[in-house]
Amino acid sequence: ELIISAYFEQRQFVVAKNKEDAIKAAQLVAGNYNDSIEGARQLLIALAQLSDFQAGRSTKCGELLAGLLKQYKRYSNFGVLNANGEVTCSGLPLTRPVNLADEPWFQQTMEKREFVVGEYATGRISGKPLLIFAHPILSKQGQPQGAVYAGLDLDWLAQLAGKFHLPANTTVTLADRKGKILVQYPRAARWVGETIPNVALLGEMLAKREGAT
Repeated sequence: ELIISAYFEQRQFVVAKNKEDAIKAAQLVAGNYNDSIEGARQLLIALAQLSDFQAGRSTKCGELLAGLLKQYKRYSNFGVLNANGEVTCSGLPLTRPVNLADEPWFQQTMEKREFVVGEYATGRISGKPLLIFAHPILSKQGQPQGAVYAGLDLDWLAQLAGKFHLPANTTVTLADRKGKILVQYPRAARWVGETIPNVALLGEMLAKREGAT
C-alpha cells in the first residue's frame, strides 16, 4: 500500500510538472506569434503608404521587397497585388504571371479595407507552407487599389520550439482554431496541413483561454 501510494504521488508530480512545462511552452509560442502578427501589421501599413506601391510602379518595389526578405528571416516572401489580384511585385523572382484574386485573404482585405490574417496555405511563389498577412493599398479617397502581403514562414516556429528544452519524447504542435496543424516539432511533415483527429480534445482546448487538457 505504501509503494502504491508513493507511486501515485510521484505520478501526480510528473503530470503536474508536464502540464506546467506545456503551458509555459504554449505561452512562449503564443507570445512570439502575437508579436509576429503585430510586427507584420505595422510593416504592411508602412509599405502600403509608399508612393511606388500606390502608383503600381514595380521597378524599385521588387528591390525593396527583396531587401526586406534578407532582413526579416521569418518571412518567405513579400508581394504587391493590383485591384485584380495580379502580383505586380514580389521579393522573390516571378517566373510566371500569378493571380491571387481567388484567395480569401485578398478578398477580405479589399472588402474590409483593413489588415487581415489568412489561414494556412502553400505559397504559390515560394512553395513553402505559410500564413499570409495582408493590408490594402488605399487611394486618397479610401478606395482599395490593391494590397501588400507578407508570407510568414512556419519553419521559424519549429525552430523556436526546439529551444524549449522539453522532456524527451515531447511533441509541440501549433494548430489554428479549426484544428489544422500548422507546425509540429520534432518535424513531422506528413501532419502539417492535416486536422487534429481528436475532435473532443480540440473542443476542450478551444473552450479554455489557457490551461492544460
